[in-house]
Amino acid sequence: MLLKSENLSVSYEKSSVLQDVHFQVEQGEFVAVIGENGAGKSTLLKAISGEITDYSGGITFDGNPLSDYSITALSKMRAVMSQSIHFQYGFTVEEVILFGRAPHDERRSKSLRVIREMMSILNICHLQGKLITELSGGERQRVFLAKSLAQIWDYDGLYGKLLLLDEPTSALDLKHQKEALFEIKQLTNAGLGVICITHDMNLVTAFADKALMLANGHGMAFGPTRTVMNEANILQCFGVKTKVVNIEGIAHPVVVNAA
Repeated sequence: MLLKSENLSVSYEKSSVLQDVHFQVEQGEFVAVIGENGAGKSTLLKAISGEITDYSGGITFDGNPLSDYSITALSKMRAVMSQSIHFQYGFTVEEVILFGRAPHDERRSKSLRVIREMMSILNICHLQGKLITELSGGERQRVFLAKSLAQIWDYDGLYGKLLLLDEPTSALDLKHQKEALFEIKQLTNAGLGVICITHDMNLVTAFADKALMLANGHGMAFGPTRTVMNEANILQCFGVKTKVVNIEGIAHPVVVNAA
């Protein structure tokens, strides 16, 4: 078990944001978190990343309470790729990815070997010397993914590590959305666990092994994606009527508006 949440509850100034949320992530598993704005998705991400420590219930990482880990130790095991990352200065792609190795006490030569491995995995070696400000949205997204992966890469590669994604495709066009999530999905084959917050139901059905549906701070449904992403659950969670259909030539169910 890579990460497990049991009876997780979070409140801000007596206002409940999350209530008794249960879910778990195994090594090599892609779990999507979906729900309306204000459902508690970002708060959940902050809690399981260690950013929020004032919660009730339990969060365990690799079988140990999350609170047992120091910030440095946690930084080597899980990485957070935020919704939007801004670099105001002209860092090169190599320099941006190198920031990901900050938690590691190692020689620069070792850090450079790691980031070049990340660039090779994500096919961005040709961008190495370019300024981050000169890249397209899709290119920048792959660079930031490489930075996050460099943060948690060690001698075992990515096995048993966790990548937390907050709307990773929100600024991308359709082509680059699919490319980005395909690359992330491929990395789960190496044992990387992924938790991805998204609003896109069809990206969930296409890439997620399991889905957690949040409604008003409650974990409304959790399980295999094809079980969770049904018309009744979508109506209850989002208040919209949909059809979940199978289309010839498409390997996953497709969610369409029924209105």
